[in-house]
Amino acid sequence: MIWVFHKVSPADLKPDPVRFYSRGPKLWVKRTLRRVYSELFGYQFRLPSQWWVTDDYFRVKLEEAAAYEVVPLREYTDPSTQLVISFDGIYENVYLFALPLLSDFDYPFELFVTARHVGHHNSFDSLEPLARFANWDQLQAMAARGGRLQYHSRSHPDLTTLDPARLEEEVRPAFACEFFAYPYGRFNSEVVQMVSRHYRGDVAMVGGDGSRFQLRRVEVCHERRLLL
Repeated sequence: MIWVFHKVSPADLKPDPVRFYSRGPKLWVKRTLRRVYSELFGYQFRLPSQWWVTDDYFRVKLEEAAAYEVVPLREYTDPSTQLVISFDGIYENVYLFALPLLSDFDYPFELFVTARHVGHHNSFDSLEPLARFANWDQLQAMAARGGRLQYHSRSHPDLTTLDPARLEEEVRPAFACEFFAYPYGRFNSEVVQMVSRHYRGDVAMVGGDGSRFQLRRVEVCHERRLLL
């Protein structure tokens, strides 16, 4: 099995309403609905979206991982007994809140980097509150403590919509690495063929067939959630 995480926060993090409002009316409506549901039904929304987990929950998942052989992706051969821990992005909060826990458990992990956004905010994502991506120093620090830098494209577009020249530009690695993660989990035969020229293998999401260039991953979210 391959787990994928996106963002990790302290358990007591609460969204900043000013920042949420600044990201547009759609997100403000979602936040208002969350407040109403919280008041009516007692739900507690500590996280901005389904892409976040708390550090407490992350520790719980790492404890569960002890039931498997946690391996680097290049050594992954048996989904029934082995586990790979991976992250997409990579956001600064992974460095701040996930790395200390990973170091405690001494687990290897994969970091799928979006090269163009290293050190910048996710201003391109209108449905998410602002969050900063890790910078190169932070990525190297994670690599020195069990992480393996992999590629998640140059700028995170939907690769299935690109012409061959742009597809090559997005897929070609900006640094030495072995594996690729499809942005949004989307791919087609042309994308798979292009990616296979540059990488040892690729990870998808639930749509993958389990082959070397369509390795399935499980997105890890909190179990008790009301998603709006």
